[in-house]
Amino acid sequence: MQKILKGALSSFYSRQFYADLARNGQGIGVEFIVVLTVIQLALFLFPMQRIYPQLQGFVQQVPMIAKDLPTITSKDGRLSIDKPVPYQLKFPDNQHHIIVFDPDYSVTDVNELTQKMAHDKIVVLVTANTLIIYDETKHEVRINDLKDMRPFTVTHDNWLVLGEQIKKWGMPVFLTFFFVTTLIGLLLYNFIATFFAAIIVKILGAIARAGLKFDSSMHLASAARIPSNLIMLLPLLVGGEEIRGVAPLLIFLAYIVFAVWSGRQANTQTA
Repeated sequence: MQKILKGALSSFYSRQFYADLARNGQGIGVEFIVVLTVIQLALFLFPMQRIYPQLQGFVQQVPMIAKDLPTITSKDGRLSIDKPVPYQLKFPDNQHHIIVFDPDYSVTDVNELTQKMAHDKIVVLVTANTLIIYDETKHEVRINDLKDMRPFTVTHDNWLVLGEQIKKWGMPVFLTFFFVTTLIGLLLYNFIATFFAAIIVKILGAIARAGLKFDSSMHLASAARIPSNLIMLLPLLVGGEEIRGVAPLLIFLAYIVFAVWSGRQANTQTA
């Protein structure tokens, strides 16, 4: 492990490191792909510490929201509730509507509906056979048809039990799901990206007459992607956004060329 971490650090600056990989590296560089994935995961999770209190605060409020939820019944493709309609459900701070149940409402003008939901600060509108969600960032609504929904009944007591379960398990389940899916996604992405990077290394190596085999190209590419990716992600540590635009491509190509050039020097000396 110490050797791998030392190699990951050397990938930022050491020509000799890349030369040794080209000459003696075995395999496709899985160790560097894993190291890069773990570091990326840590950098992506780091900003979570700033939004975690907000998420935790919302989860803690779920039981308070659940106690005001009505019994909902679906029958013959229509929803109904056991409260006078329209029924408005608000955040505990009583500032914004979360959900409005209005089985008697029918959508006739989407633009008018959008304006209504924006003005009344409605996030979700539930009618007899539609679920309408307002997207504040895009200032548009998404209308989902509920006519084919199977019959069901969710009682007020069911909501209370669900609210307590979400309060207890919501954050652990969310964090575990987020961690696992992000880890798997990054790992798959890095294997695929390294494969295509290795093709570039192989092409540049052929042009430079570096004599690189494909496994050596994979090893060089997996190592070169560590600094090129981490440099782009470092702003996340200070609350910024990852570097975008042409700069990431230029940094990536610079390290790929550096790796190929180092590999060429190593194979030339061997020959």
